[in-house]
Amino acid sequence: MDKTFPTDLQAEIDYRLDLREDTAADEGETFDRTTDAAIYEAIRDMEDCKDSMFTKHLRLLRQWQIDRGVYEAMSPEEVRNTTTTRGTVWDFKMAGQPYKFRRHIED
Repeated sequence: MDKTFPTDLQAEIDYRLDLREDTAADEGETFDRTTDAAIYEAIRDMEDCKDSMFTKHLRLLRQWQIDRGVYEAMSPEEVRNTTTTRGTVWDFKMAGQPYKFRRHIED
């Protein structure tokens, strides 16, 4: 488990991992809550539910995702050469740097 999360955020992630662990046990499956994939899914759950803990720790969670390759930085040239039919060509900006989705974390 990543030890860089503040206590309140870690408690929310643990709660979501507990739910996934219980579901897996009910279905006779194993679940390893210590993998990046499991933590990533818990974070995605928080984001999908618009959980206040996700919003409160948005920068930290985005950095965790960047560090694991979920999002990657876009160069100025890539931004200029990318088109979209709606919105922006990036998923979010952090400290002025645009980032785009790259991949999900899987087991």
